[in-house]
Amino acid sequence: LLVQSDVLDDLGSPLIASPTHKRYPGSATPFHAFLPSDPLTRAESYDTVHVSGNKRGNLRESRITIADVAREAGVSRQTVSRVLNDKMEISASTRESVTQVIERLGYSPSGVARSLATNRTLTVGLVVPDITNPFFPEIARGVEDVAREHGYEMFLCNSVEDPGREDHVLRALEDKRVDGTIICSSRLPQERLFERLRRQRAAVLVNRPAPTELAGTVRV
Repeated sequence: LLVQSDVLDDLGSPLIASPTHKRYPGSATPFHAFLPSDPLTRAESYDTVHVSGNKRGNLRESRITIADVAREAGVSRQTVSRVLNDKMEISASTRESVTQVIERLGYSPSGVARSLATNRTLTVGLVVPDITNPFFPEIARGVEDVAREHGYEMFLCNSVEDPGREDHVLRALEDKRVDGTIICSSRLPQERLFERLRRQRAAVLVNRPAPTELAGTVRV
């Protein structure tokens, strides 16, 4: 196959064409493709495969980095980091200058990079057994309001009264490295629940007892 390099619009002609296809003249470069072992139907001709991308230029826009901000502001990356983390040792004039560059470039710190540096994700997970039960949305609203007041975002998870799904949700929150997990009226057997609690960074159980070394408990 050859891939066309002069196509300007994804929504128009296919970006991939066979070398002998008369509809796609112009510059092309070799392209390796893995095709299905079973022959395609006439309607699924290889000549109509599309590749997604921007109209012009690279397929993905480059992301503004902290190094770009530092270079534009004429300071070190450490100084930009201190401004982002609101450290007090930065002068007011430097802070204002760096902040203006951040706003002008539209720089947004990477959540992944920040969590690796601080060992915090600024997220909490809330697990409820049935979101359609009027009792739990009120709890969810309270948790989210307090979390946001302290700079945290909340992941709301609905286990639909299914212990297997609750177990899956808790493993997912563990993988997301949430800073804390709140579990309402857990449906898990005690042994499995305690096993999951040991793997959480911090946990609170609502209406379910647990050893204090595993989780805090609240009765509502």
